[in-house]
Amino acid sequence: MNAIALNFAMPLILYLLGTVITALLGYGAKLAKDYIGITLQAKAQADLHSAILSGVKAALVDYAKDGKIDNPSAIYGPVLDYVKASVPDAIATLQPSEGILQKLIQSKLNDVLGSTTPTAA
Repeated sequence: MNAIALNFAMPLILYLLGTVITALLGYGAKLAKDYIGITLQAKAQADLHSAILSGVKAALVDYAKDGKIDNPSAIYGPVLDYVKASVPDAIATLQPSEGILQKLIQSKLNDVLGSTTPTAA
């Protein structure tokens, strides 16, 4: 009698075991995808900030006189062009708006100049 019950139950047990294993593999794949996505986004964000800082420093060579800038908004265009050329993958990954990029540029400019507001000559 046990052999008949076992023969009847075995396909059901294997089906349930396959379902559980599939669910676990799917969950593991989701965890890996989430981790990799977060890692890639963090790298893109770090690359973007680094490129903005480099762009601001490069633009200051052309636009700053004695540590002061006549028109701080004049560097936005060149820095933005530099950033878009330097880290196109980060721009594509993060998809920041022009306004966000300008705020980041302003923030890095303030960091470099050591002030909270743009310095005019």
